[in-house]
Amino acid sequence: MTKTRIGLVVVTAIVIGALAGGCQEEQASQAAPGVSDVKENRLIGAENVQLKGQIETLKKQIETLQGQIEQQEKQRQSTKFEQEKQQQIAQLEQARQADLKACEDKSMEMLGAQAENIQGLTAEVAALKAELEKIKEKNKAKK
Repeated sequence: MTKTRIGLVVVTAIVIGALAGGCQEEQASQAAPGVSDVKENRLIGAENVQLKGQIETLKKQIETLQGQIEQQEKQRQSTKFEQEKQQQIAQLEQARQADLKACEDKSMEMLGAQAENIQGLTAEVAALKAELEKIKEKNKAKK
């Protein structure tokens, strides 16, 4: 239980206690209206005014605590959203790195194949040049 919720429970308990105390005194004064004197009624009236003021103060405290709880919940949700967003970005970055590695591997494979083709063609050109030289020598010999 968080600090604010504990505070909210305590404030609620105080309000209930104050209301219950006020109600008991009111019931007692209603039971024997002839026994009460004016001074007692004034004290009760003053106490009621004081209790009403305390109730209003407690209501404001409750509203403040509820506002704080709502704000904390919004912050928690915002933080959770940011964490999920960062996690998604990290996953996308990993996928991008994997794709990049696959492309680099494919490029290296293609470069290797091109190098083999060039070597093969170079060997064929050299063989054709040698054969051409032989043909030229035969032609010179025939002349």
